[in-house]
Amino acid sequence: LKQLLQECGILIETLPRQDSSSVEEANPITFDEILASSPSVHRALIFCQKISMLDIIENDFLKNYPQLKYLRLDSKVDAGSRVDMAKLFNEDSTYQLMLLTTKVGGYGLTLV
Repeated sequence: LKQLLQECGILIETLPRQDSSSVEEANPITFDEILASSPSVHRALIFCQKISMLDIIENDFLKNYPQLKYLRLDSKVDAGSRVDMAKLFNEDSTYQLMLLTTKVGGYGLTLV
């Protein structure tokens, strides 16, 4: 998952600065600097069959990357709020990820 998010440009941890003369002298570019200069337009939907797998992704992986803004849509979200959450993801490009269970996909949600 980490490699996939890195290849999509969603997860960028550190890169050497261009103004340094060597890699040893390079100061890492912070995630905030990258966002300020050229925010990623890539976003991802992560589908899992079980809620427990979403829990693992959220608690064991995403907690290590607090800079990633995401939404979670599963059966614990009441049916009336699901459309609003999908609309929020569609309209607010600052959300880079949406975690979903495969069961919510059958409710006619449209995610752009």
